[in-house]
Amino acid sequence: MRVRLVAGIRLGQDLPPAETRMRRTVRLEARQAARRGVVVREGGPADIPAFFELMGITCQRQGTSPNPPTEAALLGLWSAFSAKGLARLTIAECDGKATAGLLTLRFGSRVTQWKKGWNEEHRDRHPNTLLAFECIQWAEQHGADQ
Repeated sequence: MRVRLVAGIRLGQDLPPAETRMRRTVRLEARQAARRGVVVREGGPADIPAFFELMGITCQRQGTSPNPPTEAALLGLWSAFSAKGLARLTIAECDGKATAGLLTLRFGSRVTQWKKGWNEEHRDRHPNTLLAFECIQWAEQHGADQ
């Protein structure tokens, strides 16, 4: 059995589905997010500026600098990884507007939630929980445990 971690969740063939091992509140908030109209979609290079802005807002809130430090550097990293199918950008939208984003990178069978961003809007709709929940499900469905 090979096990990999995604956001602290162990994934593996001999384990029950990750969703069944998440805290009840995480599962509840993810369902609430979907019912409250949060939509998660895959992003692409055209979404890098919006994601960088969300990431910058998060960095400012946390009193740190963005890394990569520029939108161009983030786009370069995205291009290098995505060309090999190793990067995935997901955007959580509320009312058609990007509210939160998550950049995951794949290293072999390991998927890492590498960078995130959130503009602090729609806290009651749980966009970040839905992004993380969806990422874990995606990683498990795409062989992060194999």
